[in-house]
Amino acid sequence: MQATLVRPRLAQGPSQDRLTSLDLLRGVAVAGMLVVNNPGIRDATPSLLRHSAWNGFTLADAIFPVFLFAAGTSLAFSRRAADPRHAAKRVAILFLLGVGLSTLKYHHLSGASGVLQRVALAYGVAWVVLRAPQRFHVPICAALLASVWAAFTFVHPHGVVAGSWSPGTNLADFVDRHVLGSASSEGVLGTFTAAVNVVGGAVAGRWLKDRGPERFIEMLGAGASLAVLGLAWSVAVPINKYLWTPSYTVFTLGLSCAGLALIHRLVDAGSRRLPRIEAMGANPLAVYVLITAASYTVFAPVRDALTTPLAAAVRPAGASMGWALMVVAVAGALATWLRSRRIFIRV
Repeated sequence: MQATLVRPRLAQGPSQDRLTSLDLLRGVAVAGMLVVNNPGIRDATPSLLRHSAWNGFTLADAIFPVFLFAAGTSLAFSRRAADPRHAAKRVAILFLLGVGLSTLKYHHLSGASGVLQRVALAYGVAWVVLRAPQRFHVPICAALLASVWAAFTFVHPHGVVAGSWSPGTNLADFVDRHVLGSASSEGVLGTFTAAVNVVGGAVAGRWLKDRGPERFIEMLGAGASLAVLGLAWSVAVPINKYLWTPSYTVFTLGLSCAGLALIHRLVDAGSRRLPRIEAMGANPLAVYVLITAASYTVFAPVRDALTTPLAAAVRPAGASMGWALMVVAVAGALATWLRSRRIFIRV
């Protein structure tokens, strides 16, 4: 993600060394997040597009990790990524944008946690990890995941059950209650494991940048291996998006890596493209923020009036999906307009 929402400006376009497949991956992630976050009728949303109630995994649970992974991948193609002042500015802007969206959603100043707040803080943690020599990036991530697992297993202050991954009795809920005031799906401990998704994206981006499409099989194999490892780990540590458990991190990192390998093979080494989705990936932050803000202020007041008669005609599930796809269509139109005028909002 490279955007400046503080001082928007016309740019000549994306950097020449960025990947078209990266824009497509980010576009898919943004479109997926908008679909999941904007159901027309929440109770009628297909189960695959609803987050797991607790342990488990659905298609919706894969989307946010892909967004974080893509944010990490972009670091390999950013000339400013190593600048600490730029990194601090990016973290601050993302966090404040998240607070703004949370305030719009809840109609009062709010936002210690949220989607963009998690992106900001996970990016910050990942940036620190990536300052270490490259050969240490994977070991540091492994140690970070193992440390979180150990903390859940062996640290049990009052009200926490040792080894618990259940709601109310786990360590993450305890920490969130004391730091944020209440348990949160974008809580404190999950930010550290989410940072591994960002670091993994940076490693994958560096791999593609240095080795090119001839490494497709190796990258696809690495993604598949990580996904299998995450599933195997789930025997001891459940896959849980709410807690962003270590097994969930590894599993979704594998899916993201394999997904990028496949898209890279089809797009950068071929000719297949999805223009509107790709355009959303060229301005992912601007599209997500503007459309999310519009969904809270412009779309929400008219949603029920439009989906109720539609539900009578095509059933509630169809009406719910129809509304979500309308939101994505507006996002695609906005993204296409920005790109047609060569406007790339950067931070």
